[in-house]
Amino acid sequence: MIVTGDMYTYNNADGGGHMWNVVAMDDGENYIVDVTNCDEGTIGAPDHIFLTGCDGSVSQGYECKWGTGNAMWVRYTYDEDTLAYYDGAQLTLSSEDYEYVPQEDPDPPQPLLGDVNGDDQVNAADLLRMLRYLNGEKVDFDESVGDVNEDGRIDLGDLIRLLKILISSASSGSSTPAPISSKPGNSPSETKTPPTG
Repeated sequence: MIVTGDMYTYNNADGGGHMWNVVAMDDGENYIVDVTNCDEGTIGAPDHIFLTGCDGSVSQGYECKWGTGNAMWVRYTYDEDTLAYYDGAQLTLSSEDYEYVPQEDPDPPQPLLGDVNGDDQVNAADLLRMLRYLNGEKVDFDESVGDVNEDGRIDLGDLIRLLKILISSASSGSSTPAPISSKPGNSPSETKTPPTG
């Protein structure tokens, strides 16, 4: 949000009117962002007043400090319009600098076993690529999904398992093979159907 008020600096205690941002971040805290004063050649360059912690309060203003012994500082005080428009919680700033913490994807994509050529599908092209790989040819081959039968190695057993899955898929009329199970014999595409009568 955009706020207005006065800004005072260590080298200009008289201060003057200024506009800056208060940004609510994913940690639930609010931080000051004064882009104008982070430009090259300005008091806060390059990032001393960008998502930084400041000491103070809504009513008394906030001071951002940096440098040896915190000798450099900028103090911001909100004007009456800002205090009337926003509530105190929105204007309260964190005393600590913002620290980005990457969030883990709750549902990371699962590797597609058998997709050794990395085209996001399992088909005859993967079978051919695996055959060439097992013959010792230098081909792009994603080993992380090449162990189709999950026995800890990539060998002829994986090629045979992939071939069985593709044949089963083709005979069932499906254009996409069923997901490859973690253990041989448990794949829906390998389930035997009793003969009908």
